[in-house]
Parts: sequence; C-alpha cells; structure tokens
Amino acid sequence: AVLLEMDLVKEADEKSRQLVLHKLAPHQHVLEPQPQLHNERDHAHDDDAPPLLQLPAHLSIAGPPSRDSSTALDAQALADKLIADNERNIKLVQRDMPRTFGNHPLFQDGAAGAQKTYEVLEAYTCYRPDLGYVQGMSYLAAILCLHLDSFGAFRAMVSLMSTRLLFDMYRLEEERVMPSLVLRVSLVTW
Repeated sequence: AVLLEMDLVKEADEKSRQLVLHKLAPHQHVLEPQPQLHNERDHAHDDDAPPLLQLPAHLSIAGPPSRDSSTALDAQALADKLIADNERNIKLVQRDMPRTFGNHPLFQDGAAGAQKTYEVLEAYTCYRPDLGYVQGMSYLAAILCLHLDSFGAFRAMVSLMSTRLLFDMYRLEEERVMPSLVLRVSLVTW
C-alpha cells in the first residue's frame, strides 16, 4: 500500500520537479527558506516543537547563483544529490532488515512483516531526507508494523519521530537527548 502511494507520489514529484525547473529557469530565482513566524508563546517552547524539515548543509544551495550559472542547473544538482542520498538510505535499510527481529517468523527474509517494515522505512526516508535512515529505526518501524497496516505504521512513525526526543536521538545529538532522558529516568525511579 505504501509503495503504491509512493509510486503516485513519485509521479507527482517528477511533475512538480519539472514544473519547478521550468518556472525557475526563465526567472533565475533563488530558492530561499521562508522565515518562520513565531509569537512569544512559541519562543518559550521552541525545544518542544517538532523539528522542521531541513536539508543537510551539503545539499543546500549556497547563496545566490552567479550571473553565469543557471538556477535550473542548481535545482537539478540538488535533486540529483537528494536522489543519491535516498538511494544510499535505501541500501542501508536493505542491509539492516535481516537483522531486525531476524528470528521472528514475520520478519524472515521475504515475509510479510519484513516487507511492510521495508516499505515504511523507505517511505520515511523519502519523507524526511534531512534525517534519512539511521540504524535502529527498523526496530521502531517493525514494532509499529506488527500492530498496524503499512500506512498506519508510517503515520505513527512520522508522529513519533516528530517528537524532539526521538528526532534528536536518531540525529545523534547527545547534548539534547541526555537531559530529557535523565529527567524521565528520575521520574520513573522517584
């Protein structure tokens, strides 16, 4: 189900990419992030807000293009880098899947649970290319796939990964994760 929806999304993405490339080339616009509007209440809870989608530094378009370079070429290069990173993430998922609950019958090579988990992870790496796939995500996705269909597991994974704790944990940001973990452990042992 997720792969079918992903095929539809890929077709729409290709049409969108072509439209963007077509519209950007004549106007020579630079892709710039839109500023986020916050009120005072939002500033107090920035650490609790779900992480925003950000491209990794090596994938961003740095500064305005020079007069002799084409924005369409920059956009095409960015798209090519995103595709290469996504292919790398898919290979990591394929390599990690046999180790995910390898003794469980539903997660044997080619079994339904393994296929559903792979679909969810593939969809998530396409959904959040800034994070991609990190070793250990397969266990989270597999547990969700035990209890939900592919699309439900994907939605649940997106929701869980939108929490600051899990997102920072998979980004390997120890300085942000440790205070939260220490607080939770102290609450449980209190």
